[in-house]
Amino acid sequence: MKHQTVRWFIGLILILLVGCGQQTAVDPTTLPPTATPGKVAATTAVPTPTATEPPTAMAVPTATLVPTPTTPPEPTLDPNWWIGSAPMPAPRAETGAGLIDGRLYVPAGMTGFRYAGAAIAGILGTNSLAIYDIQSDTWTSGAVVPYEGLNHQATAVYHGKLYTFGGLGPEQLLDTLVLVYDPTSDSWQELPPMPETRQSATAVTLGDAIYIVGGAGSNAAALLRYRPDSGEWTVLAEMAQIRNHLAAVVLNGEIYAIGGREENPLSSLIVDFDLVEIYNPETNTWRRGPSLNFPRAGFAAAAIDGKIYVAGGELLSHLPPDLEPSVEMFDPATNRWEVIDELPIPLHGVAGIGHEGKFYLLAGSNRPNSASSFSRVIVFTPEDNP
Repeated sequence: MKHQTVRWFIGLILILLVGCGQQTAVDPTTLPPTATPGKVAATTAVPTPTATEPPTAMAVPTATLVPTPTTPPEPTLDPNWWIGSAPMPAPRAETGAGLIDGRLYVPAGMTGFRYAGAAIAGILGTNSLAIYDIQSDTWTSGAVVPYEGLNHQATAVYHGKLYTFGGLGPEQLLDTLVLVYDPTSDSWQELPPMPETRQSATAVTLGDAIYIVGGAGSNAAALLRYRPDSGEWTVLAEMAQIRNHLAAVVLNGEIYAIGGREENPLSSLIVDFDLVEIYNPETNTWRRGPSLNFPRAGFAAAAIDGKIYVAGGELLSHLPPDLEPSVEMFDPATNRWEVIDELPIPLHGVAGIGHEGKFYLLAGSNRPNSASSFSRVIVFTPEDNP
């Protein structure tokens, strides 16, 4: 199975100068037409540039605007992947997603950076709610999120409503913010704040509760349990390793906390993890699980037909930073992770949803350390993998 490292020569220079990559976006018109949702893409490959072709260079920005985007190489399609035809309104990254009645809801997110000369002065974002109809491969917009540019929030669905927990904003910390969206009334409501601060966390629903896993903030190793019916918060057992930009899924009644990263502001040391920890809600304890084949942070994950799938991710511990394009599967029958495929275009800051045997990837960035956004739904069908 191939494993390729994405390297951008010009990106290295910009990272060293400004500490963060430039914004790029995938032009929706460059992608080939595809079949109806849920169908396998045509096997004819779209030509891709050779490895010796560098991306188009961009000058270091001198104004308080997001740099003019360049178009990355087109993805190579294979039979395991399908790419939606309709572009997402207001492409974004570093957000979450939820599935309600055959529709995927993607609230707010990061769209780029605001610059002051060559220095990053802040984050740009959107407060739009993008809604994807799986059956028709179409996007619509719902009621706007009350906080402009909310990003790095944890997202989960409970009883047909979409919840977000914590996060960041362009001008402020939103790390105790709790919001709920009701699709029947197309309206948002702000709920009482979280008992601990969180951003770059993840959330899962298990039984009658939502669990907020990891992230950066106060008491960040502790698992937080929220009961939407009563509004009750409980601080539970701590993970062995504090980490943010991780993913979490529920499998066989337990919570798997997968990958992620930790930044040490005192030493500027960044560590990307292949670590997996498993939480048992009956005993309120964590145990070590089988490690990933590759460390990754800011990636998509989903449980599908009794197995766990992860795809993409970012590696800020590498010099220069790069992306992890592989797809891994965890089978509890073998108790190990297996590399089974590779993304048609590398992504991080991407949300993942499992539905009817398929792995849906939404939003995300196609360059490390940047907010370039991919605007199409990407679907992986595990059963088609040889």
